[in-house]
Amino acid sequence: MLTLSIFPGPALTAGTDDIHAVQKKNISAPAGNARINHLNGILSIRLTNGETRRYASNLKVDGGTYVEYRYKGYLNKIDAYVIEANKMNNETIFLSDRTGKDVYIGSAYSISPSGKTILSAGCIESLSCFYELIRWPSTQREFIKEQARATGIAIAPDRPQETPIKWASVRWRSDTELYFSAICIASGGKMGLIDISLKYTGGRWQQQKIRTCIAKM
Repeated sequence: MLTLSIFPGPALTAGTDDIHAVQKKNISAPAGNARINHLNGILSIRLTNGETRRYASNLKVDGGTYVEYRYKGYLNKIDAYVIEANKMNNETIFLSDRTGKDVYIGSAYSISPSGKTILSAGCIESLSCFYELIRWPSTQREFIKEQARATGIAIAPDRPQETPIKWASVRWRSDTELYFSAICIASGGKMGLIDISLKYTGGRWQQQKIRTCIAKM
């Protein structure tokens, strides 16, 4: 069986890339004085400081942009409520219990060891994809990268809903440095993997290709 051992740390076995299953295990019920209500299409979340945030679904196609909000649980690691926003594609919202700020983070994510940085990724209408780094709990987007053929990174045509990052390969060395592999188009049009590092230095995030796109065997 193929293993991924291109980054610092122990190798991961291929086939363990179900990021959604891992994320689901980390989500629990909220603690403290929080109250969750979902009535008449309005999701209401009362934070521990007494503030209430509301998300109104719109299920009528002819009444504006379709969106349905669903409460998914609570991430103790970063004190965040997890909300699913069902639009063209399912997106995830993190709502900070401490600050009341929220942020859309795409369809998949990985959180740094201390919970101060979030790597997230998603695709928009299956046409273009992106990955980004978000500072938590300020929700400030510090880095965003389009994933398109022009950059050597592309979405697999037979899996339009899959984000190109191979989540089993993500390695956080700290809140300011990480490594991962992503799907790319190699020579001859074959699907391959490219290795990328992101490091915060000189006041900004910098990306480096550790290894060029290599076609899968």
